[in-house]
Amino acid sequence: MTALRGSAFTTAYPDGWTVTIRHRSAEDTTYVLTSSAASANDLGIPPAGAIGITIDEYSLEAVSAIDPAAAATVSQDPLALLPAFIGTPRTAVDEVSSVALHTTTLGAAAAAAASYTYIYNGVSDVQSDVVSRHGQQIATIELDTEPALAPQGTAALNAVAAHWRWAGHGGVKPAAPAKLRYTYAAGLQIGFLNGCDRGGRPAVCQCALRYFEARVPVNGFMNYATATAGGRHPATPQWATDALQACVAVGSASATPGSQTESTQDAAAEELARTAQVAIETLATDNNGSYASASSGPSALQAYESTIQTIPGGGRAYLSAVVATSDSYSVTSTSTSGDTFSVKRSSTGALTSTCTPSHGTRGNCVDGSW
Repeated sequence: MTALRGSAFTTAYPDGWTVTIRHRSAEDTTYVLTSSAASANDLGIPPAGAIGITIDEYSLEAVSAIDPAAAATVSQDPLALLPAFIGTPRTAVDEVSSVALHTTTLGAAAAAAASYTYIYNGVSDVQSDVVSRHGQQIATIELDTEPALAPQGTAALNAVAAHWRWAGHGGVKPAAPAKLRYTYAAGLQIGFLNGCDRGGRPAVCQCALRYFEARVPVNGFMNYATATAGGRHPATPQWATDALQACVAVGSASATPGSQTESTQDAAAEELARTAQVAIETLATDNNGSYASASSGPSALQAYESTIQTIPGGGRAYLSAVVATSDSYSVTSTSTSGDTFSVKRSSTGALTSTCTPSHGTRGNCVDGSW
């Protein structure tokens, strides 16, 4: 797999594919991936005998500049987001919804997916889409290919999704911005840090402040910071949640012992489950889209990713179970805390993240989900 980095994400695509990048602005870009030397057309449809995957990333700021009314109605609900950003060609005929609109995940963020078949300009096309919003960023991933190549195309799409990490999340440590877009008054900074430091994780707080100054205007930050400085706990805005996700890895080494220990242990198990997900999607790309060869167990995925530990020991999480069929799988990691974390793909392509215990909150497992 070959790495691809956008302004808001990192992912990977099959080796040997062609990449065409079309910039609309610094944070709004289209990446056209094709399995042949020729690029796809403006609709993302590749030439005959090829597979095309188109990635679009949008910032809400840019959407607002073009259409403020549309930006104001952009939903956090991915099921509402997909129809707003995705469509089939207007002149397509014999359109069929082959996989109904459903929820999934993309880089640990909520997402929606759907698939269609239709005939466009006399040629049959299979179109599969994934849409997700992560804070102020929206990403769409679309597969287009002919029906005969649909299994290989679906495996490639799943691999791109499995490798997806939003910038600064999923174990990717965000770099401090070279130039801060906004400058907060010293008193505002100190007030926030004093209130934030009460959580015992100053490295996370410093990272979060840099994250805010790169993205959040002063007026949008002031009320939240003032409340935090006073020791209150206001309703957390989405950008604050995003900063915590982006920066939590920075402070994990300096987290206070005790209550944070289990969360740190579970975070390692979560990352291992995601690593196993990437490995099984890569395995499928080598097997015409089938996951069945992973049914032999964790060692099958270790062959694709040598860092996967398959037996307990060494104070590390390990991959404890792999269940796979031709079109579905479940990978499960076990934390040193005893909690388990699974990523499951159904035969329809829906992804879920489950964990044990299934009720209550323990470590990073909340009512059976993570």
